[in-house]
Amino acid sequence: AALRNGLFALAGLGLVADLLGWWLARDYVAFVPVIVAAGATYALSTALSLALIFLELWLPRRR
Repeated sequence: AALRNGLFALAGLGLVADLLGWWLARDYVAFVPVIVAAGATYALSTALSLALIFLELWLPRRR
């Protein structure tokens, strides 16, 4: 449960930081790396969440 909550929190923070970076980069070019880093964080946490969902579906249930 902690891993799942952490991944969703990381994805949410990455998305908010990405949108904030886009907004700030309109006036300040120094925020462009924030867009890259936040987008990568969001994409990686979403991909890892998807991989964990598929693993949970495919692996046999532990007893």
